[in-house]
Amino acid sequence: MTSEETRSFGSLPLGPQIMVGAFWNTLQLLTARGTSLLVKLVLARLLLPKDFGIVGMAAIFIDVLGVVTDLGLAAALIQVKKGKASRVHYDTAFWASLGFSGIILISLIYLVAPFAVLFFGEPTLQTIIPVLGLGTFLQSLGTIHRVLLTRDLHFKPIGVSEAVSSISAGFVAIALALLGAGVWALVFQDLAYILISLPFLWRAAKWRPRLQFSRAAFWEIFGVGFSDMLLRLITFFTKNVDYLLVGRFLGAELLGIYTLAFVLTDTFRQQIWAVFSNVMFPVYSKLQDDVSRVRDYYLKVIRYNTLIVTAIMLPLIYYSASFVLTLFGDRWLQAVFPIRILALSAILVTMGGTPETVLRGLGRFNVNLRLTLITVFFIAVPAFSLGIYFLGINGAALAVLTYQTASRILFQMQMQKLIGVSKSGILGAVKPTLLGVAATLPVLVVSFFLSPFSDLGILLLLVVSTELSYGLIVFLVNKTEITDLLRGFSLSIKLSAAKSKLPT
Repeated sequence: MTSEETRSFGSLPLGPQIMVGAFWNTLQLLTARGTSLLVKLVLARLLLPKDFGIVGMAAIFIDVLGVVTDLGLAAALIQVKKGKASRVHYDTAFWASLGFSGIILISLIYLVAPFAVLFFGEPTLQTIIPVLGLGTFLQSLGTIHRVLLTRDLHFKPIGVSEAVSSISAGFVAIALALLGAGVWALVFQDLAYILISLPFLWRAAKWRPRLQFSRAAFWEIFGVGFSDMLLRLITFFTKNVDYLLVGRFLGAELLGIYTLAFVLTDTFRQQIWAVFSNVMFPVYSKLQDDVSRVRDYYLKVIRYNTLIVTAIMLPLIYYSASFVLTLFGDRWLQAVFPIRILALSAILVTMGGTPETVLRGLGRFNVNLRLTLITVFFIAVPAFSLGIYFLGINGAALAVLTYQTASRILFQMQMQKLIGVSKSGILGAVKPTLLGVAATLPVLVVSFFLSPFSDLGILLLLVVSTELSYGLIVFLVNKTEITDLLRGFSLSIKLSAAKSKLPT
């Protein structure tokens, strides 16, 4: 590591802090999100597509309000420079978030649930939405604790919390599904996850709210976080307008099939993106005055993010029909085309980097908001409306590909102006991925003579062959860098362990 890399922010140097954060976020992804994915695969066998569709309908309303429960205060507390947020700011943010979450819960019960029933024509939403809304309210109890851990790049307890909660909630969901609970197995999975995770966060952060609230402190941090909250609200709408239109015009069953395609592809891509975003947001915030280091880290994120996402998405592109037939049966076959298109979109998006995280970290919330508004109203809404109207869920998947590709181009132009990211820099970052993809093409040719099939053994053989071909080329191209990275991880974990043993 260079002297710049080891500049200290806290008791560990910044470079090791990033590696430790990446390690625990990756571990959390493999356990929590991996478990969640496996649970959903099992539930897809036990439940009907309509069950997934009904929960998807409810989630649109629950999640959109969940975006604003903290009023943008969490992002503001992470982004402000160290020393500018006092104890009263954190206490004020906690009570403001909790109070607003209570208002949202009441609105979900008496306003949103009846409207959702009328909008989608699904009476079950009348009871499902309040239960899921209770989970959103409870989640606000851990918002500030998560902020404190994230701001200090202390990701281990967050990773442990999410892993344990996800595994436990998964067992709850499968047990309920086996008992014939139907759609309620999915509902109580979300609620169990939140209830189990809260004690972990409170114990790890060692922070308890005091009974104090400052109007001045509230408006100070709300002024910083409002643009971020509005941005996340618009971004959420963009990412869920397809769910809204599919559910409204095509019904719960097709929405359930489309949801499965999304879970296997773009949702998984978002979780991997979240690993890098969670780690790098506070890092970019610390490096606001060092553009060259921000650019270097940004290109590294593109490099590793693309390598990981492509490795996961390639088998879904190549063997989606056989995958669906083997694991879920022919009642899910309409998900094949959306899976392929959304997997391709996930790869292209990762090649476009994580510019939103950079803009948030540098405090450019307004720039982020402006670009998002442009992509929403001039690209996303028209693409989804036309795609779903003419081609159903296949058109929705094509609209995702169109919107996300155009969005990455627009945001990348801003990155070039702001931190000097060039086209050649991005091409250099994704070159190992492109070479790895080229190495898998012979396996793809062989699969054409076999597909579609429902033999699990053949599917596993093809998937393993694809991953080995891809991984071998990637390793050969990046042998030195990967070796150094592994050494850095090892050193970082040792430093983190040594730090935890020091007296406080």
